This record gives sequence, C-alpha cells and structure tokens, in this order.
Amino acid sequence: MEYFNCVPEEITLDIISRVPAESIFECKSVCTAWRNLIFHHPSFSKMHFQHHLNHPAAADSGTLGFIALTLDETFQYFVYNENHESVESIRRLNVNLPFGGHTRILGSSNSLICLSRRLKEEKTYICNPITREYVMLPEIVKRFGTSRGAKGFGYVSSTNEYKVVTVMFEYWGFVEAYIYTLGSGNGWRNLGKFKFGSEAHLWEQGIFLNGAIYWWDKLLKMIVTFDLAEEKFCEHLSPPASFDSGNDDFRNYCRLWVLDGCLCFAGSLVVHGNCRRICWNAWLLRKKDDQSLGWSKVFRIYNHDFFAVTKSYSVLTYIHNSITIHDPETSTTKYILVFEECFDEVFPHKNTLVSLKKLGKEDTKIMESVKIPETESDDQPFN
Repeated sequence: MEYFNCVPEEITLDIISRVPAESIFECKSVCTAWRNLIFHHPSFSKMHFQHHLNHPAAADSGTLGFIALTLDETFQYFVYNENHESVESIRRLNVNLPFGGHTRILGSSNSLICLSRRLKEEKTYICNPITREYVMLPEIVKRFGTSRGAKGFGYVSSTNEYKVVTVMFEYWGFVEAYIYTLGSGNGWRNLGKFKFGSEAHLWEQGIFLNGAIYWWDKLLKMIVTFDLAEEKFCEHLSPPASFDSGNDDFRNYCRLWVLDGCLCFAGSLVVHGNCRRICWNAWLLRKKDDQSLGWSKVFRIYNHDFFAVTKSYSVLTYIHNSITIHDPETSTTKYILVFEECFDEVFPHKNTLVSLKKLGKEDTKIMESVKIPETESDDQPFN
C-alpha cells in the first residue's frame, strides 16, 4: 500500500472511477483513503458515471449489460461479451424490493430502474439496485375518471433529468397526461387532456429511446410518441407495411423494444404444423440510403423471448431460465447460460453509482439486504 500512498489523489480518483460499479464496494475495503474517495469525494459518482456510460470506450467495448427480474422478484445483473459470445459476469443483487409481489419493470435508463406494482392500487418507485437507494412516487390525485393507463420512464440528457410519464384513460377517447420530474419538488404535473379515439389502458408498455417514449396502441394500430424534453405528444408512427397489410395472423400480440440502438417493432403469430409454435417477426426503424427512416425486417424466431441484437445481428433470447443466441440466417440456436431462477423480464442496463439523494430526493430510502451465499460480496449502500 505504500506505493498507492505516493499516488496523487486525482490519479487515484481517476483509476477507481473506472472500476465496474458492481465491484466498487470491494475497493472501499482496501484502505481508509479509498473508502473516503468512494463515499465522500464530491466528484466520484459523476466521474464514475461518465466513464461507464458516456465514454466512447464503453460504447465500443463489445459488452452489453442487462438487468433481469426473476419470477421470485430478485434482480440478476449480467454482462454479455459480443466478441466471445459468452456471459462474462453475472451477479445476484442482494436487495429486497420495497413491496413484494406483482412487480414489473417500467424501464431502465442511465442506471436507474422504474418499477411498478401490478395491482389495482398501483404503486411506482425508482431505484438504483447497486446503491440500494429508492424513492416512492406519490399517487396521482384525480377527481374524476379512472387510474387505468400507461406509463413510461426515461432520461433527458440535456437537462440531466429523469422523468416518469403517466397517461390515464378518461372517457370518449380522451386521455389525461401527467409527468413527474425526479428531484424537481413539483410532484406530478398535469399536462392536459388529449383526444386519441382510443383508451390508454390498451397501450402496451412504454419504451424509451433517444429522448422519446413510445407506446403501441393495439386498437388504433399506431405507435404513440411522446417527446420527454418538450413534454408533448409528437407525430405518431405507423407500423411496418407488411404488418399492416391486413394479415391478421400478425396481430395476435405486438410489442416495442430497443434493439441495436433502434426502435424495434415485433409481431407474434401462431404457426400450426406438426406442433404449435409461436413465431416473432421483428423490424427495426432505421435510416435508409436516402437518409429517411423506414422499417427493415431483421429476423424471425420461434418459441423464444428476445431482448437484444448483436453487431452481427444474432439475437439474444431467453426461455424460462436459459440465455441463448440465435442466428436467423442459419436458424441455429446456441445455449449461453442456464440460471437457477426463471426470468420474468430482461432489460438493457448499466450499473453506475447515480445517487437519488444527490439528484435532490431528500426522501430517499435504502432497500433492505437479503442473505446471499458467502461466495458473493455483501454490498453496502452508497451515500
């Protein structure tokens, strides 16, 4: 340690800020000086965030991070290495969710995760599973109408703001939109009523990409778009032409996703043959040769839920408790990893030390720890 004591503080700070978030708590045990840098230096969490989310080297590393919510409602974080087609690290996050049962992930954005309870009295909260911080969002007080509706969560980089949008169904095709800006102290703000001719509770789960939240309206067969920075609805998007060609086989179930940095539209259908199979057809919205945006069909897979596309356009899928990689061209599937627990949802995610308290949430709480095997480390809350 005498060698480390000779290193200037700014260099030590730069080195430690490059350590992955899931390993940062091991550094705190090295010495008092490192612990003080990690927990008390005013620039540490910001530097760590920049190195692991905004630095070009992070984007070109060939690794993809994911957070999985298991059926017994625990978090599993794993990193997939595209170059080696393998999962290079996996970690069970030892936290108890604030309320047990019927939890779903609304979205993951810049290290924070927004979750909701899937019950009649819906509760919503935002957390960072690495720091174990969480904050409960207040309920929306309404005089009339119903609380049924759609939600979305995202991050506005220009203002460094995290926002949650709730769109509630009113009557006769009207919806009422509310927005919550984390740390603003303003609570839920009513953005007004909008005429859609559809009901917001028929919208599928909101997906955030490039400053906007997208919902699939399964009644009107359109993609509703909301600009998170401008806080307003934009021109809506049409689904792929081949989907909207009158072939009802594609309309059994549809979903939006983010794949390869693009908005993905996927439609499922049931294929009958020697055996009944579920087939997913997926399109990406990306620039064509003339620089205009258009849908391009990228793959078809059977009997698997997909959650990512690699640079070579292989598809990462999961079924029950197994991670697989599927090659659409050769129709071959390779098993990557088998977990002990079955997955409910898998979302792209990057661990950093973003602090809810430092974002202005004074009512931040700490999630309780759960017992984990001795081979895994016992994380400590980051304050």
